[in-house]
Amino acid sequence: MTRFRTERGLDRLVNFSDATVAIAITILLLPLVDVAVEIEKETLGELLSSNIGTIIAFAATFAVIARLWTAHHRIFEAATDYDNGAIWINFLWLASIVVMPFTANVLAHSDLADPSVNALYVGTMMLSSIALLGLAIHLRR
Repeated sequence: MTRFRTERGLDRLVNFSDATVAIAITILLLPLVDVAVEIEKETLGELLSSNIGTIIAFAATFAVIARLWTAHHRIFEAATDYDNGAIWINFLWLASIVVMPFTANVLAHSDLADPSVNALYVGTMMLSSIALLGLAIHLRR
């Protein structure tokens, strides 16, 4: 296992991860932007109440992504070097992050009693958490 110790390379990995998370959080907002045009036909209260599922899915998923990013940030604050394994585990984590807006939208527009929808949402969060754990363990070695 070849470890890389360049500060520039580590910074690029972290910056790429931060940018990917920022894009995922931005995409998370798009369903709410789409319904904003309904304000022409509804009062603000009606607009908010008719889209409460989308609003809750946005808020919850924003909080989840923010918490996962915080853990990622803490892991990389302690990192002094990295290798290809860390890069690929990080990509697995990023994949779980970029899928979250999709899972949040599915959750917002589905029957909450459907176990497959809940499994998709929770499974994505679990994958993200497991990838972070794997990343932390890998970087400590």
